Parts: sequence; C-alpha cells; structure tokens
Amino acid sequence: MPDSNAIYRRTWWLVAIGCIAPNVLLPVMKNTPAFWIAGLILGTVFTQPILAAAWAAWGPGKVSVRIPQSLMWAVVVGVSLAIGELFMPNEVDVAIFPLLTITLWLMAMVPFSATAIFLDLQLRYQADDRDLTSQTPRQFKIKHVLVFTALIAVLFAWLRLFIQCSAVGPIKSSEFCLWCTLTLHQVVINFPLIGAAVLPRNRRLLLAAVLLGVGGVTILDFWYADRCIGGLGPSEYLGHVFLWNNVASVVWVLIFTAIIRHCGYRLSRPHSTAANEFSSLQFKNDLP
Repeated sequence: MPDSNAIYRRTWWLVAIGCIAPNVLLPVMKNTPAFWIAGLILGTVFTQPILAAAWAAWGPGKVSVRIPQSLMWAVVVGVSLAIGELFMPNEVDVAIFPLLTITLWLMAMVPFSATAIFLDLQLRYQADDRDLTSQTPRQFKIKHVLVFTALIAVLFAWLRLFIQCSAVGPIKSSEFCLWCTLTLHQVVINFPLIGAAVLPRNRRLLLAAVLLGVGGVTILDFWYADRCIGGLGPSEYLGHVFLWNNVASVVWVLIFTAIIRHCGYRLSRPHSTAANEFSSLQFKNDLP
C-alpha cells in the first residue's frame, strides 16, 4: 500500500546529517585547508535545496503541505551553515548562505514544476509498471499556466533582491560570479540526475548517460576555474572543489532516490485504462 510518510521516516536522518555535517567539516577545513573538504561541504549544502524542490514538485501528497516543508528544508540548510560560519575567523557574510539556498530552491522549482505541470510527472506508488494503467491522466487547465507564470515572476523578483543584497554586502565580483555559477551548476547536473534515478523503465541506461554528462560538466569546471574565476585562488584548487562538489551531489541524490524507490515510488505519467484498452483493441484488429 502507498505510504508517503514512509519516505519522511526514512529520510529525516539524512536531512539532519546534511545540516550537521558541513558544520563538523568547517573547523577541519580551517585548520587544514583541503579542496575536497570544501567541495564536500558545498555539494552537501547545495544539493539539498534541489532535492527539496524535487520533492515539492514531484512528491506524493498535498502540494500545500509539500511546498512549505521543502522551503523550510532549504532555509534550515542555509541557516545551519551560516551559524557554523559565525564561529569561524573569516570575513564571509553569513547571510549569503540562506540567500543562496532559497535561490537554489526557486531556480530548481522551475524545471521540476514545469515537468510536473505540463507533463504530469509525479512520484507515484507502483508495485510494478502495470499499476499505472489504473490511473487517469490529469486534465491540463489554464490555472496550471498561471501557477507556473507566478513561479517565474517570484524567481525573477527574488533574483533581483539577491543581486541587490550582494551588491550592498562585502562580496567581491569574483566571489559573486562563483556563487552564481555554483547555483546554476547544481540545477544543471541534479535535475536530470534526480529524474533518471527515479524513472520506472530504462533507468540504468539513462542514469549512466547522465553520469557521463556530469563527468563532462566536471571537465568544463576545470576550464571555467582556470579562465573565469582564477582570481579567487589557484585554478587547480577551484577545479578540484567543483569535482568534489559534483561527487557529493551525485552521492546525495543517489541515496535519496534509492530510499524513494525502496518505498515503492517511481517518477511516471498516468495512463488511462480506456486508452490502454483502445490501443490493445486496435492492435488486435490490425493482426491478420
């Protein structure tokens, strides 16, 4: 039987680890600077808002419950890292972290909501692929377009606020470029990765293709670190930060999606029984 609460019961400890682990790694990174620790921290913190956005758009249950929960998840992750940074002797403006996680959540909501609204993709419980035949496709309505348009408007308004706050704060242009790159970078690699990991069919082949794509993006990250943001530090260091950021993102996504699949949920579109019966009848009539 479908039980969406089972996902909550089996993932809450991962959310807790995602909030606590960066604060545990921060003192280690300050004492012994290491690119892999910085990458793991960024990958852990910036992947969770995207997972939260995927849950808000695709998850089972009521949307009115999922959206506030997922937004709170993104805020808590950013605030927890900001609290950890308060105890570190540096000049980082800690307000940037909750702003970034909320920005990531809003940016990720666009592709996830688009596929949920226009393609009717959702995490649906299915013991096997045949369970989809008993579900009726949702009728597309004008209110879906209005909801998606409102989401785009909120995103642009938030991005404008984010840019204004960054311009006032003590953030250098190179640092701002780095944070913007990381936010867009996370959405680009995690959106197809999450989708491929929870598909019901041909999952392994598509997942392998997406992982190859992540590897290609990682190679481009080294080039980007050398050409565009080299002023923040050695390009090799920044390139390895992106590398371990990608590794952490892939690990977090695969763990979360494995739990979702274990609970019996797959990303799918419903198919009406009438349509399947008509298709089957037409196929039989075409036989000699």
